[in-house]
Amino acid sequence: MKRFALLLAILAINVWAQHYPARALRIVVPYPAGSTADVRSREFAPLLAQRLGQPVIVENKPGAGGTIGTSFAARSPADGHTLLWGFNGNLGIAPHTTANPGYDPIKDFAPVAQIIRTDMILVVHPSMAAKNLAEMVRQAKAQPGRLTYGSSGSGSIQQLAMELLKRSAEIDVLNVPYKGDNEVFLDLVNNRLSMTFATLTAATPHINAGKVRALAVSGKNRLVNFPDIPTVAEQGYADFEWHNWVGYVVPVATPRPIIERLNREIIDIYQTQLKTKLATLNIEVVTGTPMEFGALIQRDYVRYGKLVRDLGLLPQ
Repeated sequence: MKRFALLLAILAINVWAQHYPARALRIVVPYPAGSTADVRSREFAPLLAQRLGQPVIVENKPGAGGTIGTSFAARSPADGHTLLWGFNGNLGIAPHTTANPGYDPIKDFAPVAQIIRTDMILVVHPSMAAKNLAEMVRQAKAQPGRLTYGSSGSGSIQQLAMELLKRSAEIDVLNVPYKGDNEVFLDLVNNRLSMTFATLTAATPHINAGKVRALAVSGKNRLVNFPDIPTVAEQGYADFEWHNWVGYVVPVATPRPIIERLNREIIDIYQTQLKTKLATLNIEVVTGTPMEFGALIQRDYVRYGKLVRDLGLLPQ
């Protein structure tokens, strides 16, 4: 009897999946309009809509280091009509730096597919005397607590990457939290901030316009579009390495056939329609199975937890 009931349940799920999607989908972006997450999601949404035959709407739900939108997505119906922009910020870091995030990244979400991996770039206002990382470190040591850096709040990738650099270089630079990239760069280009560790999407227009000066890249290799900017590791901190990863997740009880359908569509879109364009932005397309993405989330969730504790960043 139990076996028969299980077979009926499996049949019902498969029939349901065959009629998926039944209505418009939404991509929850837990960051502000104009942020890197927002830009990337809005270029992807119409391509997914073409594949699925239903509208795909991007909903920005920013705040609290990404935890507000992420918590909202965790409580959404597990029917495949809500996807969450998930990356190492809201799924790996924020749960350790936020006292009550409202979700568990491992228990509350099912991984669908990783899509990209990218580095960050350390930029300063052009009026700053430092022309390279070594000069910035010397200036920071000469003026402890006087230099500032902008981040997208507690638990943001900007904060953790910069705190890691501060520990490596043994410097004291003050964190100034903002709601998102736009606000950070507004103050940076107007010389109200000293620096920020930024995503490439956010930093590139300002670098090209000469409004900020780039000092270092967070990964192990130089960037194709900015070959003259050395890595942090090249400039004396061999163990420093920081990458951001991004992918889509859904509420944990979403049926497996729907997850597999989404995985196939997402991977094909990124590999055939977005890869070339993203490469020009120094963004690497990295895709795989839901299981592979889940293993990455699990591994980095543990790794970031240790890093947060080692840095003494208390939950807020």
